[in-house]
Amino acid sequence: MIWQRWLWKRALVLLMLWFPISIAADDWDDHFHEWVALEEIAEEDAEELYLQLSELAEEPFNINTATQEELESLPFLSEREVEELCAYIYLHGSVKSWGELVAIEALDFTKRQLLKHFVYIGEVEQPLPKLKDFLNGGKHKLIATVQVPCYQRKGDKKGYAGYPYKHWFHYSYKYRKHLKMGLVGAQDAGEPWGTGCNKMGYDNYSPYLQLSEMGKLEQLVLGRYRANFGLGLISGSSFSLGKSGMLTSLGRTTQGLRAFSSRSTSDYLQGIGITMKMSNKLKITAFASYRWLDCTLNKDGTVATIISSTYHRTKTEIEKKNNTEEATYGGSVAFSDRGWHLSLNMMNTHLNRPLHPYYSGSLYRKYYPSGSSFTNTSLAYAYHHPSFSLNGETAIDKKGALATINQLTLSKINNIDILFVQRYYQYKYEALRAHSFGNNSKVQNETGVCLGVNWQLRPQIKLMAYSDYSYHPWARYRVSQASHNWENQLTATLQKKSWQIGMRYRLKMSEKDNTSHSALYQLWEQRARLSVSYTPSAQLTLTTEGDWCYVANADADKGVAINQKVVWQKGRIKLKFSGTYFCTDSYDSRMYVGEPTLNSCFSYPMLEGRGVRCAVMAHYDVGSMMYLAAKIGMTSYFDRDVISSGQQQINQSSKTDIEVQGCIKF
Repeated sequence: MIWQRWLWKRALVLLMLWFPISIAADDWDDHFHEWVALEEIAEEDAEELYLQLSELAEEPFNINTATQEELESLPFLSEREVEELCAYIYLHGSVKSWGELVAIEALDFTKRQLLKHFVYIGEVEQPLPKLKDFLNGGKHKLIATVQVPCYQRKGDKKGYAGYPYKHWFHYSYKYRKHLKMGLVGAQDAGEPWGTGCNKMGYDNYSPYLQLSEMGKLEQLVLGRYRANFGLGLISGSSFSLGKSGMLTSLGRTTQGLRAFSSRSTSDYLQGIGITMKMSNKLKITAFASYRWLDCTLNKDGTVATIISSTYHRTKTEIEKKNNTEEATYGGSVAFSDRGWHLSLNMMNTHLNRPLHPYYSGSLYRKYYPSGSSFTNTSLAYAYHHPSFSLNGETAIDKKGALATINQLTLSKINNIDILFVQRYYQYKYEALRAHSFGNNSKVQNETGVCLGVNWQLRPQIKLMAYSDYSYHPWARYRVSQASHNWENQLTATLQKKSWQIGMRYRLKMSEKDNTSHSALYQLWEQRARLSVSYTPSAQLTLTTEGDWCYVANADADKGVAINQKVVWQKGRIKLKFSGTYFCTDSYDSRMYVGEPTLNSCFSYPMLEGRGVRCAVMAHYDVGSMMYLAAKIGMTSYFDRDVISSGQQQINQSSKTDIEVQGCIKF
């Protein structure tokens, strides 16, 4: 083992010296990894965000026929950027080349590059299709992936009900922007397949169908779908890229109904939803849903916790599967005229088992949503002007508790965009599906203000900064009394020809319980990243990222990580490599690193301790209708002989996974 560790260290040093320092942003997931690193989003939340973006990337739409709502579904675009895109297409008839986007002043280089992954340039389409067009003119796509571990977990020997392989498939059919339908089947490692609790094969199936832009019918969704209204105070998906993402899009959020084609097993509705365009100014939305939930139960049969991870590997996990029913209905009436937007939104959710989370005795859970029925009503309001916009939403629950969020955006004042966000979420406010802006997107127990600035200092130089202060009047996890948080971040990027330099510094203060839980202390955390980019040719991209962390806890923990990436593409072949050396003192100073991933496969490992993480991916286009891809990922630790714990424990210092993916289009 000693000589292996010595070899890994020397090999990694040679690798860092061999390749130039650089960073590239050729793929949308590179930008996503950067966002996750900025926000330190929890792994399960980051995976959910990634899968939602993958849905958009897998189904790009024609920019020349896109509606404003379709463009608004892209979270990285601000309201001004969407409006300028729509205005350009209206004035010029269509976009004929990517180079034309330079003429849209609001779009910077990064936004133009990102846009290419989610839209395509097509002809102006013909009038509404007929039934035979739906049946014969669409495109089929089938993608399947399997992950094979080259190690054995403790649960693989005795504990897990299934085999150690993870696999999934996604079949979809799409006709222009009017129809998309499909079926997703997913299986996590350790879950039974075709037996036990999964006699129908996969552990999770997700069917969906969506009709769009059919005359007065704006949206019709069947099967699994999402419903987003206002700024998320009563119903919003967890599609939030945190404070950095909020600043990037200048506070704009997605609205309406959307089919759910993710492998995730949480935060979706199941049933039917419809949006009718009654006139150019008035839209009406209604939806109904019925689904099963996985829950941890109290001894009296009430629900202690609604589970979002939904693993079904062990006997205990299987017993929690589908043990609670949820029925949801709601709707929205939206009015728009001359820059004004108003919508009245309502949602009601009923559980067949009452929620009683405080049985656990933890003080911070005392005001978690409780009971069997939850009703929320909100008024969302906005006014948009070429130079500024106001957005807000105010909601109440059935007990009269209040939540409100309001934001002001000032656009392009001497090349400066300013965003101000104010939120007030009472600690007694209850909403099961609310996701909005805040410290952890939970709409409860928070009052705060955030000021953000985007400054295009020069055509090649951009600065982004924000400062966010929040106050939490009730106890939270690891905080037994009222507490404060303060977070600041500065990001600078320089783009010139083949070079790009990026710098980021983040300072965060949070209050935590001391060891005796008698008082709070201030925990200060600093994180920094430096990156330099150079693209020598269209075929080759070289990437290096350096991260540093300092946490002023009792032990003054520190962490560093150096990541090297290489992307080479020629003809039908694309190869990607990522190698990372990491050294952290504890979990508090942990690092996250993005690495090459297969299509719709999330990979953003958390690195703690000392070791290396390497990944190699190969992608081959067999033809225009088929591709094959494979990835090998390996983590080797220098400071331990056992990885993880419990059923996930691996009795060795390294682990390797192999993933294989195939896709056919017809």
